[in-house]
Amino acid sequence: MPAAEIFRHTLKSGSYTSIDAMELHTLMAAIDRPNQDALYRAINIFQDAMRPFILRCLRRAPGATVEETIRRSLLPAQADAFDRNLRWSNDLASVIDVNYFPALVEKNWRDVFALEFKGDKTILKELKMITSARNKVAHPGTQDLETEYTKLHLDHIAYMLGRINAPDHKKAVKNIRAALVIRQRDSAGGIQPLLTTLLYFAGKALLGQKGNASGRRMQPGAGETNANTLYIEWRNTPGNTWPAGTHDELNAFIQHMAALGIGPATVDTAQQHGYPIESRAQNQRRH
Repeated sequence: MPAAEIFRHTLKSGSYTSIDAMELHTLMAAIDRPNQDALYRAINIFQDAMRPFILRCLRRAPGATVEETIRRSLLPAQADAFDRNLRWSNDLASVIDVNYFPALVEKNWRDVFALEFKGDKTILKELKMITSARNKVAHPGTQDLETEYTKLHLDHIAYMLGRINAPDHKKAVKNIRAALVIRQRDSAGGIQPLLTTLLYFAGKALLGQKGNASGRRMQPGAGETNANTLYIEWRNTPGNTWPAGTHDELNAFIQHMAALGIGPATVDTAQQHGYPIESRAQNQRRH
């Protein structure tokens, strides 16, 4: 039985009922189709940054309102969908779909976007590649996306976020890519990375990290797993070659936590999950 199916069976037994639906969805996506999940999250980040950028630029388009400019830039079916969605929402940005981005930029290139991108029309190719990836994610096949395809398109997304001056969004996408690379490397050692992931969420459920009815955190009982064992499990993963106590190891562990949805990406968070900060300090003193 595949590991993901084993975990589903365990969940159905009622052992880990305190894991909320969003965490469970994220976990199962990461287990079943990690590449698709990574690209899906990156495209959402890209969309969140690109929508306000598009609106700011289109407000400079001559002779029409932003809504009119969008409508006349789209194919008839897209324009109909835009009008329909706009009637249901007061938020203009929220009804601008990722699929609209290439047409909006291309149709308004001369009046608006040529100046924004300094005449570099390769931007149009980048947008079309990202749109193609989005459609592939939205209509998945029977298998996960290829890892190299995923990493390539994460690079394109990060590049575009840099071109529209969205550094925080770009960093988030680069973190997703880094976590995917670490997962790919760790997977060469067998199912240990999956067990680490399951251990974290199982421990979180057992310890009641979301708090009990009184708002106090529960203390672990005999035989229960504490979340601070996450570092130990990761450290002992076959194929983990990061030198212990180094800055590179700390960054790798933070990226590993990010792949599990654990944040924020700080030293404090790493320490809360078992990273021995004192060993890093000792290592630095020796050097």
